[in-house]
Amino acid sequence: MTVTTLLIVSGTIIAIFVGFTVAAPTFLNFPHFAQRFRLDCPNYHTGALVNLSAMAAALTAAYGKPWLKVQRCNLLRPGEKCHDEGCLKQMVV
Repeated sequence: MTVTTLLIVSGTIIAIFVGFTVAAPTFLNFPHFAQRFRLDCPNYHTGALVNLSAMAAALTAAYGKPWLKVQRCNLLRPGEKCHDEGCLKQMVV
């Protein structure tokens, strides 16, 4: 009986810790990074509509500078990746 209670209390403490340190900051930051951004592309010298990897950016933004990675850009063909991601340097987060 005592071991079961100890496991329940420990599990609850761990769940609350993970909720406040990982889930809550990610949930609160996600809407900011889930939108489409209009940025100037340094490669094509025109405006681009860029989608970021929102989950990674939201999670890392809670603990410092967010990790920004282009997930999709309207200037790229389907399946093509943006290698230098130079447009992200102009983002102020």
